[in-house]
Amino acid sequence: TSNRATDHQIQTLTRFAQQTSNNRITLFPDCDEEGEAGFKDLLWRLAECRIGLQLACSSQILDGKFASRQPEDLSEQDWCEVRHMLNVI
Repeated sequence: TSNRATDHQIQTLTRFAQQTSNNRITLFPDCDEEGEAGFKDLLWRLAECRIGLQLACSSQILDGKFASRQPEDLSEQDWCEVRHMLNVI
């Protein structure tokens, strides 16, 4: 499905993490059922590449505030809450 990362996308994320962010990345999945299913596969595949991962949002984080939402639909206030939660201010 379109919520699953391609091999090329995995390679790109891995290269980005290795070259620019000390082998770590923060991911923002779609917080609907399909998005989270695809995201679980992505987490596994990136972990196999030895990438340190941080989850920025999910359908359960912050008492379900982001359930059924897409990252591109988050408000500025939502982003402030995510940054605060991740200690990236």
